[in-house]
Amino acid sequence: MGEGNKKFRLEVEGQELEETENFVYLGGITSTQEGTDKNVERRIGLARGTWQALGKVWNSKELSKATKTCMYEVLVLSTLLYNAETWTLRKKQQQRLRVFEMACLWKIEGITRRDRIRNKENIQMADVV
Repeated sequence: MGEGNKKFRLEVEGQELEETENFVYLGGITSTQEGTDKNVERRIGLARGTWQALGKVWNSKELSKATKTCMYEVLVLSTLLYNAETWTLRKKQQQRLRVFEMACLWKIEGITRRDRIRNKENIQMADVV
């Protein structure tokens, strides 16, 4: 075994505790190997679930874009970025977050790839930072 792969045994009140590679604590994944990757993937998955649960909202013609944007910020973005202040992001992770964000904003604005709108313009239209 390498120096970083030492196993240890811990007993509390006669019961041996199991060692794990990662676990969820206060909404974030604590991992011995993965770092921030697992956290970002988990948060994107949770935010995607929130987004999909609100599918009727995004498709509604009766709600304004401002209302949809507000709902996105409060419900989806807060789910996505919960505990993000503890992350150390690499370019790859930043890109994954940006792709998810842009897909949501495109849907709110009613933009498709055929419209050939740049992401920067889409952010300005949605007025989201």
